[in-house]
Amino acid sequence: MSNPKDAPPGSTGPGAPRDSDALGRRLRHDIRSPLAVVLGQCELLELGIHGPLNEKQRAAIASIRNHSERALEMLDEVAARLSRGAET
Repeated sequence: MSNPKDAPPGSTGPGAPRDSDALGRRLRHDIRSPLAVVLGQCELLELGIHGPLNEKQRAAIASIRNHSERALEMLDEVAARLSRGAET
């Protein structure tokens, strides 16, 4: 017999809610941490820590920041849905 902890996310078997919640927490940690580093580096570059930036560089950093922030929003949405699934 299979272990309930091995149930795929979104399954209705025993242990599934806990697994969904654990997956949500892991996603938040494993993806949020590298994105936080990317956003921190963008901020340092924008502050000129490595010297002045030209307009193309500023535009590239703004694009990186915007896409990283959107990825964080999507991550939060997915993790919240997984957590809600774990509560039912």
